[in-house]
Amino acid sequence: MARVLAAVLENSLTGAWNVGSDQENHTIADIAETVAAIVPGSKILRGPERDEADARDYRVSFTRLQQRIHGACSTTLKEGVREIADLLASRQIDDPEEPQYDNHRGLAAAVTVGWIASLCTSSCRRYLAEYTAAWGQQ
Repeated sequence: MARVLAAVLENSLTGAWNVGSDQENHTIADIAETVAAIVPGSKILRGPERDEADARDYRVSFTRLQQRIHGACSTTLKEGVREIADLLASRQIDDPEEPQYDNHRGLAAAVTVGWIASLCTSSCRRYLAEYTAAWGQQ
C-alpha cells in the first residue's frame, strides 16, 4: 500500500482509485479464512452484520491503477498475512490493537480528531455505534 501511495504522489494522480489487483480480489470471508489457515489459534468472529445478506459486488476493476502504476499491489494475500504474522511473532508489532494497526480504531480516532470529516455520515455513525456496542471498542 505504501508503494502505491508513493506512486500516486510521485505521479500527481487525483480522484478515487480502486487499489488492489484483479488476481487478489477477495471477500472479507476469504481474508478471514486465509488468516485462520496461516495463524495458529485464530478464530473468526463475525460483527453485528453477520445475519445480514451480503449483497456486495466483489468484482472490482483495478485496470486503471495497473495502467498507471505498473506492478502495483504485487503482494498476494497469503504473502501479506504471513508478513504480518511474522511481524507479530517477532514483536516488531507489539500491540496490534493500537489505532495505527486496527481499521476500526484508526478510523474512529481520525473521525474524533476531525481528520476525516467525510466519514461523519449518519450511516457511519450508526456502524460505529453498532461496532462499539458489539465489541466494546471506541
